[in-house]
Amino acid sequence: MSKTNDASLNLSYFMHDTTPTEATYPAPKRFVDKDGNRLQLVFRILPEEEIREIRKHWHKRTIVKDDKTKRPIVLSNGTVAVDETYDGQSAMQEMLVESLVYPNLKDTALLNHYNCLNAIEMPLKVFPRPDDLAYVVKAFDILHGYERDGEIVEETESDLEKAKN
Repeated sequence: MSKTNDASLNLSYFMHDTTPTEATYPAPKRFVDKDGNRLQLVFRILPEEEIREIRKHWHKRTIVKDDKTKRPIVLSNGTVAVDETYDGQSAMQEMLVESLVYPNLKDTALLNHYNCLNAIEMPLKVFPRPDDLAYVVKAFDILHGYERDGEIVEETESDLEKAKN
């Protein structure tokens, strides 16, 4: 075990600014202003804790019951059978609603224009073409560090070595 000096144990290096950060990404090609310039999407970078809460919200667990007796099914190991479902599409739609600053998918005028009562529907209304929605989801993934140049981001040994230097 190597000795470290007191300066290297300074915890202030781990005390990051908690102010929400924003980033821009070009909108899908068909979204242009009156002069033909491509619009820029503005994303609020969601903290991992908020992303986990959204995912948790769309993860459901229900006890499996026998069709005849309506009693919970108990497995041979004594545990109750549980059916787990995850609505990944709705979770991503909610992440987009919470992340997009421009366009603001919670804006009343936009909601009224598309006759939506629930903002979760808005990504499908504002980006109705599958290629547009896929593009915006990819932009979200890139800006949140889940994807880089079309590849899923995984820390490698070289990344860890770079971080050390």
